[in-house]
Amino acid sequence: MPEKPRCGTVYTLVQVLGDKLDLWDSPHLNFINEKGKRDSVQDAHLNNEQLLAKPGWAETEWVYRFRTDEWCEIFQAKDSVKIRLLVEEYDNGYGDTLSRPK
Repeated sequence: MPEKPRCGTVYTLVQVLGDKLDLWDSPHLNFINEKGKRDSVQDAHLNNEQLLAKPGWAETEWVYRFRTDEWCEIFQAKDSVKIRLLVEEYDNGYGDTLSRPK
């Protein structure tokens, strides 16, 4: 039976994307970018298996923060430097950059 994620607990990405946690929605993966701002991993173009298959991603660690009023599950990278090495930035066409898995 899936367990409710606990605030402040560290989970691997395998645990986050697997069937062990009772998540109400897809996890929202945050990290601190090189500019010192909160950024999100833009992974909607990948399914869970594709993201986990990308080199380095399965063993990344994420701290569960909270569930929003809209049921979004918020996770913060335990090591943002590691995540910055695993993402590439791209221009979203509106003057901002977004980060997606390499």
